[in-house]
Amino acid sequence: MQLEEDEEGNPKLNLEGQQVIYSPDADATNARLEFLSKPDGDNMQENLIDRITNLIYQISMVSNLNDEAFAGNSSGVAMQYKLLPMRNLAMNKERKFTQSLRQLYKLLFSVGTVLSDSKQDAWQDLSFKFSQNIPANLADEAATAKNLEGITSKETQLSALSIVDDPKEEINRMEKEQADSIKNSLEATGNLTDQQKAGVDGGEEE
Repeated sequence: MQLEEDEEGNPKLNLEGQQVIYSPDADATNARLEFLSKPDGDNMQENLIDRITNLIYQISMVSNLNDEAFAGNSSGVAMQYKLLPMRNLAMNKERKFTQSLRQLYKLLFSVGTVLSDSKQDAWQDLSFKFSQNIPANLADEAATAKNLEGITSKETQLSALSIVDDPKEEINRMEKEQADSIKNSLEATGNLTDQQKAGVDGGEEE
């Protein structure tokens, strides 16, 4: 359309204030104002978001638990490798925390009110154990522990199992169960000696 013009040849209309695009050319009816439309860049944006997300997890050395490929191989060894960066960070924290605890107990034992002066250096005998909450493949651990039978000591064999907190205590429980099983078998067959019977009776008065 043709608008009235001023002395300078400009249309008498505030084009910027009215948000108007004006063209007096007759061919303007076929014009395509595609620059006003929102660009369709969804694929590019999604790829950028995925790339940034992956870089965030890589730089922070933390596994992305929401990643579909994370659980693609659910074997124990694969999970351990995927969680290895996080375990390394946890080990650094454990070393710093252990150092802080040793300094704390060193000061605590040096006061003299907790322990006697002769045991001020007992803090050096303390050991600290941290348990990480990570998934474990008990089937593989059991197979590994069974394969170690006859090769290593019983304590080392049991230490391969994550469900065993204290191998020494577990060995004591196994020996006690074995002794109780033998006593029960002998008692059932009536072959208990007087000394064994006294131990089974628990010192009952005669």
